[in-house]
Amino acid sequence: MTRASDTAKLLGAGATILDGTTISTADNDPQLILTSTDADGNEGPVLKLLRNSASPADDDNGGRVQFTGKNDAAQDVEYARVRFNIQDATDGTEDGQMDISTMINGSLQNRVYINDTGVVINDGSIDSDFRVEGNGNANALFVNGETDEVGIKTATLFGDGLTITPSTANSTLSTCLVLSSGANSTSGSGARMVLTGCTNDPLNRAVVLEGKHEANSNALSFRVYTSSDNSPVEHFRVSSDGTLTATDTSIGSNSDSRLKKDIQDYTYDIDKFKLYTPKTFEWINKEAHGNRDNNRGFLAQDIKDIDDRWVGTTDVQEDTADYDIISDNMSLTSKLGEKDAMYVSIIQQLITKIETLESKVTALES
Repeated sequence: MTRASDTAKLLGAGATILDGTTISTADNDPQLILTSTDADGNEGPVLKLLRNSASPADDDNGGRVQFTGKNDAAQDVEYARVRFNIQDATDGTEDGQMDISTMINGSLQNRVYINDTGVVINDGSIDSDFRVEGNGNANALFVNGETDEVGIKTATLFGDGLTITPSTANSTLSTCLVLSSGANSTSGSGARMVLTGCTNDPLNRAVVLEGKHEANSNALSFRVYTSSDNSPVEHFRVSSDGTLTATDTSIGSNSDSRLKKDIQDYTYDIDKFKLYTPKTFEWINKEAHGNRDNNRGFLAQDIKDIDDRWVGTTDVQEDTADYDIISDNMSLTSKLGEKDAMYVSIIQQLITKIETLESKVTALES
C-alpha cells in the first residue's frame, strides 16, 4: 500500500494529501500530467470520472469540473463549470446530458446544453450574442441575444428577422441567398419559398414562390402561387425568356378620388401622339434578352424626345453581355412595350384615314 508520504514524493514537492489529493505549486508548470506510452491506435491517456452509485436513478448528477479563481474580495469563485447528468439510467436506453456554464454578472449561466433531444446555445436566455466566424468573415452566423435578430455574414441587422449581407461590397451582383431543391436539373425540379400569415397557418394556406425547371428544358421559370381556398394556385409566372404570364385577371392601382386633389380633365396632345414611331429590331446580345427574334417596340431615345414621362433608366451590371456597349453603365428603359407598339400603329393608321376623309369632305364642300 502506498503511503501518503510516498504519494507526495511521486507527485513532487508541495503536494498535500487530505481526504482527497491537492497538488500545489508556486509556478505555471503543469500540475498534473497523464502519460500513455501505448503504441496502438486506441485512446490514451484516459481521464475517467466515475459516479459509482449503488442506486443509480434518472436525473442523478454526475461528474463536475470546476474552474475556480479568486475575486477582488479574496473569495473563491467558480468562474466556469462543466458537468454531466444521468438523464435516463434505464439499461439499454441510457441518456446523458451535459452543460457548460460560465460566470456572467455574478452568477453561473448555462452557455451550452446537450441532451438526448439536441444541442442548445444560451439555454439560460441571457443577453449574450452568438457568433460563428468563417475564414474571411467574423460574422458567418450572428445571433443578437438582446433583440433575437439573426444575421448571416453581418452583425448589422435590420427588422425582426434574418439579415443576409455579402461578405464584401463590389460593383457586381453578390449572391446573398440560394435555395436549392437538391435534385438534378431536370424538368419539374426546383426550389420553393413559403410565406405564411402566422405560425398556425397550414402550408395549403400559404403563398409560394417557386423556381422551377420548364418542361423538357433546363431553363428555369419563376412562379407565384397564392391561396384563397386552402389550395395554392399558380397565378403568375416569369418564363426563362422574360415572358410574363398571369391568370385571367387585371392589375389595378389605387384610384380613390378621396386620395387625390387638383383634379382636372385630361386630353393627350394628338400631334404629340402621332410622333411615336413603333419599330421592329433585333438585340445585339440576343441571349441577354430572352433569345427573342423579330422584336417590336420603341426606341427609348425617341420616346424621351416626345414625352419623357414614359422613359426611365436602369444600371447595366458588369457581369452582363451589354456592359461593354453602354459606356456610362446606365441604360434607358421604356414604359411602352410590344403591345403598345401594335396599338399605337393601328391608332395612327386610323388617324391618317380619318384625316384623309376629313380632307376629302372639306374638298367636296368647297
